[in-house]
Amino acid sequence: MVSVLLRWRRARLLAPFLLGAGLLLGLSVTETAAQPTAGGVSSFFRVSGRIDHPKTYRLADLKALPSHTVAVSFQGPGGVQTHNFTGALLYDIATAAAPRVDADQKNDILRWTARVHATDNYEVVVAWGEFDPGFEAKQVLLAYADNGQPLTDTGFARLVVPSDKKGGRYVSNVNQVAINPPRLGPNFPFFGDD
Repeated sequence: MVSVLLRWRRARLLAPFLLGAGLLLGLSVTETAAQPTAGGVSSFFRVSGRIDHPKTYRLADLKALPSHTVAVSFQGPGGVQTHNFTGALLYDIATAAAPRVDADQKNDILRWTARVHATDNYEVVVAWGEFDPGFEAKQVLLAYADNGQPLTDTGFARLVVPSDKKGGRYVSNVNQVAINPPRLGPNFPFFGDD
């Protein structure tokens, strides 16, 4: 009985230290996993998701779409950057993929996003309503040229989101664009419903 009490007391004394060590180890692992990995230069990207027409795009495929040029300025790591990017509209690529929209859901497409992923595992999301001409109508591009010159070390395609003040969504080395609605889950409760 005394032996059990001593073990219990030791466990109670050590528990906070073990918990703290576990949290530090977990934080360390999370920090390491969250760091970008060396990716490499992309030469194609795949369009996937809840769509009817998945496709792999290469430079020639992007250039075959109507081209658009947008002048942008954004805050980057070295200060304000100004560019004239040329490329295909994300809207053209996304609509060609034929998202499987729920016709019974009012404005279902406004719940959808394009998740753009890079070779270094960096990814961002652009809401459908941002690039749809019937709503915000941003000319979001998958660009293949910058100031008239082909992209080089940033891969063949780069996401360009005009009017973003910071360059966080200007994804280089794009290797996937996933077009999807939000994940299924429980309906949101309305406040006041008890």
